[in-house]
Amino acid sequence: MARSSLAVTLADTGQQLDARRQMGDRLEVPRVVDHVALFRSKGAATSAAEALRALGYTVDVRAKLFSTTIEAHKSERLDADEPVRFVTEVFEVVERNGGTYDGWGGEVELPGA
Repeated sequence: MARSSLAVTLADTGQQLDARRQMGDRLEVPRVVDHVALFRSKGAATSAAEALRALGYTVDVRAKLFSTTIEAHKSERLDADEPVRFVTEVFEVVERNGGTYDGWGGEVELPGA
């Protein structure tokens, strides 16, 4: 599992937000944001999941043969500094527990929807 730095992850977040703006996404509208992270051990994934739950996330842990994936979900706005805040928050929990943050996504909220 190749690790990425927080700076690279935040740059990717900026690109995603630019694409969302071009689509007309209403970034101020809260929507469920999903985060994915990979871990080599179920114990590390479980520790990260507990830390994320303490921060208000709903977390699913899926163990596979050689890795464990967690998916964390929370309603968020995508305007102002919110994406930097939530990406940093999740990235740091994942990193602290030896995992690899694989990014985030969520619904596009179009005008009139």
